[in-house]
This record gives sequence, structure tokens and C-alpha cells, in this order.
Amino acid sequence: MQELRETGNLTNVTEVFLVDRENFWPFQILNETQEVYRQPGYPKFPPNTISPEYTAAQHFKYVAVSESARRNPFNTSYFAWLDVGYFRDIVSLKQQFRLKLPPNFNPSRIALNLALGLQINMDGSKTVANIDDDEAWFVLNCTYSEDAGDEWNSDRSILWRKRDAIIGDINVAGFSKPGGEDPEYYTAGDYLKNRSRLFGPTESSKSAVIAIDDVLCEDDRHSFYCRISYKNSDGPQTVDADTVTLALQKAAEQPLDHPLISTTQTQEYNEILLACTADVGKPPGYVTWWRFRANDSIVMIGQSDLIEDEAGNCEFFASVNITYKVSKEDNGAFFRCTSDSNVTDGPGPEDSNLYRDTDKINVLYEARVIDILRVPERNIYPISTPELSLTCRGDGNPPPSHQDYTWSFQGVDSNTTEDTISHSNSLVLYNLQEFHSGIYTCTVTNTLNSTHSSNVTIVVNGTIPDPPLSLHCHSSPCSVVERCIDLGRGYTCETNGMAAAGVAFIVLTIASLAVSVGYVYYLRKISTHVKVDAAHQEEKCNGQSTTVPKPEAGETDANTSPSGSNVVYATIEKA
Repeated sequence: MQELRETGNLTNVTEVFLVDRENFWPFQILNETQEVYRQPGYPKFPPNTISPEYTAAQHFKYVAVSESARRNPFNTSYFAWLDVGYFRDIVSLKQQFRLKLPPNFNPSRIALNLALGLQINMDGSKTVANIDDDEAWFVLNCTYSEDAGDEWNSDRSILWRKRDAIIGDINVAGFSKPGGEDPEYYTAGDYLKNRSRLFGPTESSKSAVIAIDDVLCEDDRHSFYCRISYKNSDGPQTVDADTVTLALQKAAEQPLDHPLISTTQTQEYNEILLACTADVGKPPGYVTWWRFRANDSIVMIGQSDLIEDEAGNCEFFASVNITYKVSKEDNGAFFRCTSDSNVTDGPGPEDSNLYRDTDKINVLYEARVIDILRVPERNIYPISTPELSLTCRGDGNPPPSHQDYTWSFQGVDSNTTEDTISHSNSLVLYNLQEFHSGIYTCTVTNTLNSTHSSNVTIVVNGTIPDPPLSLHCHSSPCSVVERCIDLGRGYTCETNGMAAAGVAFIVLTIASLAVSVGYVYYLRKISTHVKVDAAHQEEKCNGQSTTVPKPEAGETDANTSPSGSNVVYATIEKA
């Protein structure tokens, strides 16, 4: 037991409590137990119904579990009793084991073993092994429990048997009851002799075990079961356990080292052949092709068909051959072949350790114009615009050089011809005039001798426009009777009622003052009398002179000025 704890690195997680058994109830009723066993006719099955100390030791299991739960040194919710005698029988196996909750266990209840006559179970069996593991092993464990009165028929009444599709069920190994003959293989089990061990039942461990230490592929050809023959009050009995099947696992291997791709240089829309083969393990898995493009996109492009597992076989080769049509987006891409077994979900293609990659492929494709950039960019260019730069961006493999670009120009007059004006991917126009208006065409080519064109229309007209109007209120765009509201990307003007009323009041006040001044001026004008002295003025009328007599001293006349000054009247002549 100590050796197992040290092997499993469990020395520091084991606590041993020394107690005085006399302080616990099973050993406090030894006399009462003895009296029960002394009753006439009571069955005698040593030591169970003979020794009261043995009975007390069995009952003490409940005390030990109860005390462990009370002390709870590991702060757990589950406690179980395991006979120390079990370790005496398995220590030579050098195998670790663990305890776990039974399926659908109800934590609010206590689990007990129920004796229902001789029972067999295979719970201690280990039926799955990875053949890649140097320490791969199988364990066939037939555990039984008996009732009082069960008797063994003979030595080797416990049999491990295998089912054979051709010859039927056959004995592999025989085991005797505790104290009987040593276990041994039968003829059908000879193939296990040199690579396995047999462990027979003991008083403390009712198990018949076959431990297969050196696992081979052929070990999964058969299924096994345990049979026990005995007799009880009902006569001879035979009990068979459930059948167990050994399952072998094997990891997939690296894809085979043969050419994976038909060519690494081709032209767009051509097809390439991808071929890959690998041992895909047991149970058999898949071979998969993945495409890794230069933009880091990863796509599965093909996978092998599922191979059915076959007992006794540990090599399963899968192949996947696909025809792939390339596009210009595949330029610089590579393809990865991965292999995976069907035991668990394998890692993604970028993390797999079982793969082979092709070289990157070079996809040749025709040149084409991607776009034409204008700097500055406008719908209509004003006359005398200092500079307009046109840049033609193209693509292709092989990539087009600067000399592979051609600029041509056709004016707005439909009668004009298209003239080549530049052999470069860039064209600059200076001091734009109306004669610059027209269609500018960029043509690109590469060594595949294909051409592709695209054009842009340039319109030159008008003058340089005024600066754009401000879209914000800080430029005071509204009238004095409006209020400006800033909208972030623009503004709006709303009528200001108070400002409009103030302006109206000012206008009315000014109008009233103007009317008052005019009225005063009019009154002063009509109160002024103008007298005109025309004493010596002659009036010629019809060729005659008329003399207006001069008033005498002291006389007044309506035409005489108040100041008495002389006024000359106009002369009227008839034609």
C-alpha cells in the first residue's frame, strides 16, 4: 500500500488515525455476538459465523467511514470503504487505479453492496489501450461475490473464455478457488503466455485476472467473458459475466513522402493535381487537403472517405486525390495535407503536427487595370487649374513595368483621333485649358501578351469658383431679423420676432420725423411773398416793347418785394 502511494505521488495526501477499538460499539458487543453464534443449529462458516472479533471487524467498517466523515481531513463530500486486502493482490501488477462515483449516484443516500447469490462483474477490467504506448496493457478482471452455501464444483471452476466467429466460444485460462491449484492457460490462450500474467482469487480478493502486458494488434480480434461454475441448494449453477471487447487505438502518422502537387507554376484557370496518402491510425481517420492563401485564409478543399475499422489490423492507409482549378487569388498560396485518427477531434490544420506542405505556387495571369486615380478629383476642372495628376494602377503576373502602360487621348470633338501621349503609369497635365477636355485611356500589358484598358473623362470649363460658403453660424450668414441655428454640418436661419418688431419701430419713428420736417418747411414757404420790380423791364410782344410804369414813392404793389429791391421778369417773345 505504501509502495502504491509512493508510485502515485500520494504519500502527502494520506492520513492514518490510530484508535482504540474498545471505544467503538462493534467491539463492545463481542459477548452478545458470541452468544448468537453458539445457538444450536446456527450455520458454521468460518470465520464469518465462528469468530465474533471477525464480525466486529466487519461492522467496524461503518464506524471507520462515520469517523472519517466526522473528521473530514480533506474537506470532501464523499467517503467510501476499501478493504486493505485488495492492495495485497494488486501490488504486483504495478498498476494505478482510482475511485469514482457510480453512475447516477444520489448524494443524499448511502450506497451498499447487495448480495444476490454468486455475482460476477467486470468493473476492474481495462479494455482500451494505445498501441503506440510502450506500456500499453489490458486487464481482464472477473470479480465475484458468493452467498453462504455456495460450493465450487472443482478446481479451475472460474474460466476466462473468448468468442471466436469461426470455432465458437473457447476457454483461454482457468482459475481455482482460494487455496486451489494455480491458474493456467489452455491451448486457445497460448498466444498470450509470453506476454501476460494470471492472478487467481484469494480470501481477500475474489478476482480472476488476466493482465496482458505486451499489447499486439491481434488482441482486438476477440471478445471475452468470465464463467463460474458452482453448486448451491438448487443444484449445479453456471454464471456468465457480460462480454468485454478489447479496443486498440493507434495514432495517425505523417503523410507519405511522395510528390504532393503536379506543378507549382501554372496559368490562371488551369488545373493542378494534389495527391496525398497517410496511415490514419486506429480507429481509422482521414487525410485532408487545406489551402493556405497569402491573405491568411484557410479552407478545406478535400478529404478522404471514411475507412471501416478492422479487428486485428493496426494500419489503415487513406488517400485523397483532387483536381484543383487555380485563380489569380491563389498566387503565393500553398497546400497542406494533414492526417488524423478517429479517436478524438484533432487540432486545426494550422496546429497539426502530422502534415506535409507543398511549395508556394506561382499563378501567371493577364494584366488588367485596377483603377485610375485623379489628384485633385473633381467633376469639372476650372480653366488654369495648375496641375492634374492621373495615375493608372494595374495588376498582373508577371507584374507590368512602368513601360507596359500606355496613355492615349481623344478630344471632345468626335472627329478627332485617339493619340498616344505617354508610356508610363502616370500622366501629369499642367495649366488646364479647354483643349485638355476629353477621354484619357490607360492600357496595360505584361509578358503574357494580353492588354486591358480603362478610361476617365476630363472636363475643363469655366473659371475658378468662389470659395465655398461657410456652413457654420460664426460667419453671420443670416439677416438682422433672423436667428442662426448651427446644425453641425450646416446651419438654418429662423425669423427673430423681437428683432423684427424693433426694426419696424425704428422705421416708423424715422418716417414720422420725415413727415414733420416736410410739413414745417411747407408752412414757411407759403408765408413768403416775393415781389418783382419790373419798372424798367420791357416786354416785347408781337415785336413791340411794353414798359411797365414804376410805382410812385410810397406806393406798394403785390409784385413788389418786401425789401423794395428790383426784380427782373422774363421776356416773352412770340415767334
